[in-house]
Amino acid sequence: MKRLSEDTSPGWNLYLAFVFFSGCSMPMARVFLALSAIFAIAEHICKRKRFSVSLPGWGFAAYFAVAFIVSAAMALTCSDNLLVPAEGFRKLDKLLWYLGIPLAATLTDSRQKLIETFKAFTWGCAVTAAMVVLFNPAGAWLQSIMPSKNAVARGIMTDFQRTVLSLCEQLGVKKTIYEWIYDGYRAKTFTNAIIKLGTMEDAQRLMAALPVSLWLAVHNDFKQDGGSKSARRRLASCALPLLIFLGLFVTFKRGPLFIAVAVSLPVLFRAVSRKTVAALVLIFAAAACIIPASRKRITDLPGEFSQEKGGRMAMWTIIAPELRREFPNGIGFRSLTNEKMRSIYKEVEQRQNHLHSVPVQSLIDFGYPGLAAYVLWMILALYIPISAMRGGDPEAYAPAAVILSLMIYGLIEYNLADSEIVLLYTISMGSGSSAYFSQKKHKQIQD
Repeated sequence: MKRLSEDTSPGWNLYLAFVFFSGCSMPMARVFLALSAIFAIAEHICKRKRFSVSLPGWGFAAYFAVAFIVSAAMALTCSDNLLVPAEGFRKLDKLLWYLGIPLAATLTDSRQKLIETFKAFTWGCAVTAAMVVLFNPAGAWLQSIMPSKNAVARGIMTDFQRTVLSLCEQLGVKKTIYEWIYDGYRAKTFTNAIIKLGTMEDAQRLMAALPVSLWLAVHNDFKQDGGSKSARRRLASCALPLLIFLGLFVTFKRGPLFIAVAVSLPVLFRAVSRKTVAALVLIFAAAACIIPASRKRITDLPGEFSQEKGGRMAMWTIIAPELRREFPNGIGFRSLTNEKMRSIYKEVEQRQNHLHSVPVQSLIDFGYPGLAAYVLWMILALYIPISAMRGGDPEAYAPAAVILSLMIYGLIEYNLADSEIVLLYTISMGSGSSAYFSQKKHKQIQD
C-alpha cells in the first residue's frame, strides 16, 4: 500500500495522524498532536532548525495576552456572585492548543505536504460523515420507539420494545438507551430526535471539509493521468464530497450547511457550468424543503431573530449591552453563567453560558482590547493564505476555506474555544502560513 506521505520523519507522520483524527476523534487528535510536537522539537534541536512563528501565531499571542490579563484581574477583583472569573481563568489552558499553529507551519513545509495535510483531514471528516449518516438515523429511530420513563419503571412495554432493549443490552448500549429516557435527552418523534443527535462539532468539521474535499477533487485528483487507477481515484474524489455533504445535511445544522455551500461555490463554478451549479443549488433547496427535519429547522429560523424566544437576538441586543454597561473592561474568559444571563433577561435559553458570537463574546470577556485583538488575529489568519493564492498558489485555497468557514460561523456561534474546533483553526492557520512561506521561498530562489 502506498504511503500517504513520502516524508518518513516521525514528527510529520504523527502530525498527519493528528490531522486525520481532528476530523473524527478529538481525544486521539490531541494525543497525536502532543507526540508530533515532541518529535518535531527533538528533530529541530538535533538539526538546529528554528520553528516558523507565523503572523497568525503572533495574532494568537496578542489575543491570549489580553485574555490572560483581563481574566487574571477579574479573578482577583470580581465580587459578582453570578460570575465565575476564577473558574474561567483556570480554563485558559483551552486556548493553549493554538500553540499548534507554529508546529503546523513548520512541518507543512511544501505544497505537496499541504495537499497531504488536507487529504488526511478530509478522510478523517469522511469517517465522521459516515458515522453521522449511519448512526444518527438509527439512534433517532430508537429514541422514537422507546417507551417512556414511567412505562419502563412500571414494566409497561410491548414485545417489540422488550426485544429492542434486549438487543441493545447484548450490543452493550443499553446504558446509552436508558440515558436517553431518564436524562431528558430523548425526543418523542423521529424528526426531533434526529435534529437533537446532530452535534455542532460534527457540523463544523464537515462544514470545513466540504469545500476542501471539492477542491481536492477538482484541482488535484482530477489532474491525474488516465487509467484504471486514475478512474478509481476520481470515483473516490467524487464520493468523498458527496458523503461529507450528506453527513453535513443529516446533522441538520443550518449555519454550517449554508456556509459550507456558499464557500464551496467558487470551486463548483470553476469545475462545472453555471447551469449545473444552479441545478445543484435547486436540488439542495428542494431537499431542504421536502425533508421534515430540515423543513422544521428552516421554519424555526425566525425565532432566532426574536427577543421573546431568548435566543441570539436577546443575547446580542439585551444581555450584551447590559454586561458592557456593568463591566466595561470585560468579565474574563468563561466567566459568564446562565444565572447571570437570566438575571438580566429571564427568557434567555436555559443552560447557555455564552453569547453565540465570537466577536460579541470577545468584547464582553475582554473589552475593546479583546475585540481588537480578535479582529487583528482573524485578519492575519485570512491575509496569509489569500496572499499566497493571489501569488499563484491554488493550494492555499484549502486553509483559506477552512478559516473563512469557521470565522463566518463564529459570527453567530462561539466556536473559538471549543476544544474540537480549536484544532481546525490551528491546522488551517498553520497550513496557510506554510503556503505563504513556500511561496516567498520560491520567489527568493527565482530572484
